[in-house]
Amino acid sequence: MTFYEAALFVLQKEGKPLHVAALTELVLAGDLLSHVGKTPQEVMESRLLAMSKKRTERRVGVVAPHTFALTEWGLAEDASALDLPIEESFEKNTGPLLRGRERDPSASPSKVRIAGRGERTRGHWREEDSGRRQGRRSLVEVAIDIFNACKGALSAVDLAAAARDREVLGDDLGAEALVHALREENRRRVEAGRRPVFEFLASGDIALRADADLDAKGASGRQDKAERPLTMARLLAMAVEQKKNTLRQLRRRLGELDGQAFDKAVASLLERTGYLDLKVARRNRDGLVFVTRRREGLTEWRVAVRVIRGAGEVGKAEVEDLRRNLGRFGSQMGAIVCAGEVTREARQEAQAAMPPVFLLCADALAQMCLETGVGVARTTVELCDLDEDFFRRCGDPAREDRERRRAGREREERRERRQEKQERQEKTRAERQEQAAAEEKAGGEVEP
Repeated sequence: MTFYEAALFVLQKEGKPLHVAALTELVLAGDLLSHVGKTPQEVMESRLLAMSKKRTERRVGVVAPHTFALTEWGLAEDASALDLPIEESFEKNTGPLLRGRERDPSASPSKVRIAGRGERTRGHWREEDSGRRQGRRSLVEVAIDIFNACKGALSAVDLAAAARDREVLGDDLGAEALVHALREENRRRVEAGRRPVFEFLASGDIALRADADLDAKGASGRQDKAERPLTMARLLAMAVEQKKNTLRQLRRRLGELDGQAFDKAVASLLERTGYLDLKVARRNRDGLVFVTRRREGLTEWRVAVRVIRGAGEVGKAEVEDLRRNLGRFGSQMGAIVCAGEVTREARQEAQAAMPPVFLLCADALAQMCLETGVGVARTTVELCDLDEDFFRRCGDPAREDRERRRAGREREERRERRQEKQERQEKTRAERQEQAAAEEKAGGEVEP
């Protein structure tokens, strides 16, 4: 185990917060670490402090100086203890070494070649090291080879041990780092429009997906885009990218429209979004002002919509001018529609005062046009994909029998529980009746 995994195991076993010294002592006593080192207490505290500062998926916290507990216990944490210096062990360099002392390296020409005193030059050494780095295989590639060799699912701990045997995973990293790397590989593949490679089973094991599109090397997919198969994930990614491109083109075209064309496009958008009785209240060279009604449930609002032509910025003055003239237009709220950007001062002014003024500009305008179908054409395509679960069930006939037997056992257990509940209720009812009869008989004997 790594230091972090061993600490979680000991804390779960003890069920209480532990000082780092006691925690390290229990870990060493249980022989849980795959690599100890010379200063295990300092390494333990540094690892736990680092994991305590995580914002997501955090399982350990600091509840007192140099004292750690599991977050699932719900104990109050001490934020000031995160910045304390690491406590040094008092037994440092006083007892026997926890690992054998390494021999001092002997002097040889190969040790000084980098300094220019050997046979090879510095440039030759760099070329050789670069070649070694290029030939080094990634963790994902080695994991794929391990799954191909075992032909089945593996737990994260077993997979990490196999990766350590191949000298890919360091001793200070464990199963959590490996699982994170595999999940990141799946995420990168999905974003690139490819199928994920690894399947995380409900039992906690990891397996290689049967439908993964691996290249000839079994690596994480440095395939040419022209040679990639059109998988379902890639088609969905292409649809999302096409939507983003359409949004950018729509915003550009709205900004390029002349005055009358832009006014007509805005009027179509307002009518499509539910505004009623659209009328022109004012015209000028920058645009016009529509007066309309908007119904929300049983409430009806009168809205003044100012249309600003062109792709210029909307400033604070435009917001103040519309709010000042709302009474003149007989409106209760206002809206500004423009294809250009909005300044920060205009945003603050629109949010700070009343009556409210809504800003339908820039990307928000293009997004509303896209959602309502104004200026865009939609095409519906039916996508079909293989149901791998169906073929997996067909390839494992015993699985259906097991599921059928399990469902039968669950029905039988529910029937037995209902029967036991009815028997307990009948027994309780009979006891109450007997008790009532006994009380009635006792009362009848005392009354004469």
